[in-house]
Amino acid sequence: MDNKKIGLLICMLRKEKKLTQKDLAEALGVTDKAVSKWERGLGYPDISLLQPLSSLLDISVNELLTGEKSTTKDEEKDSSAMNSIAFNVVRYSSLLSNQNRKQKVYYLMSILFIVAIFVCSICDAAINKTLTWAYYPMGGIIIAWSVLTCLLYCTKHKWLFSIAVLYITTVPYLFIIQRISTFKGWVIPLGLPLATAGFVYLLCVTLLILNLRINKWYMASIIILLTIALDNVIDVILENYQYRMLELVLETFGLIILLMIGIYKNKKR
Repeated sequence: MDNKKIGLLICMLRKEKKLTQKDLAEALGVTDKAVSKWERGLGYPDISLLQPLSSLLDISVNELLTGEKSTTKDEEKDSSAMNSIAFNVVRYSSLLSNQNRKQKVYYLMSILFIVAIFVCSICDAAINKTLTWAYYPMGGIIIAWSVLTCLLYCTKHKWLFSIAVLYITTVPYLFIIQRISTFKGWVIPLGLPLATAGFVYLLCVTLLILNLRINKWYMASIIILLTIALDNVIDVILENYQYRMLELVLETFGLIILLMIGIYKNKKR
């Protein structure tokens, strides 16, 4: 494949359709910078984008990959037939490769976690003649394993599901810590509210990043606002009502700088 020819073909057909790079990027769910790289021959579209990109440009995948349009109807028919076969084979092999890679990562991760739990248990039992502090790393490892499993195998909304799994596994872990520690009665008034505040914060930030197509500086400003809100919620939970002027000034100053950069970037475009 000639990346220059592919880029020139994409650029030519995009202009024929009277689409901007931004229009094409939004239709494909990528950035306009990615489209610009394709057209300049600096990169290739991802395999998963070949079919939708070809449909948008009214050409076959075969024509896209060769960087040339078919000139006769017979060629178009042959190209269409070969396109369906070739694309399905490529797509299947890509999915199979990703699946095998995920399985290898999952098995390796599971083995490492099991070994870590075993080592912690052996060391704790050897020193204290029973399991004491080993429950702490064991619980953390189980939480990490659950979240990473969700990230590897969830096909849709994996980040949201991972955050939910993190919260669901953290709650019983807090009760386990309370049970084996000397300090009692802190989970309901302190641990659960803090965990819930952190969960809501992570959920809001994730939803913003996944769904809002805005300037990255504006995004950073919104995240700082959410962080300030989280900080205040934590202070209330911890009953820390001290007025921290310096911290508030620094956070507000950083927020203003990010907003100004965002406005400047928008004007420059």
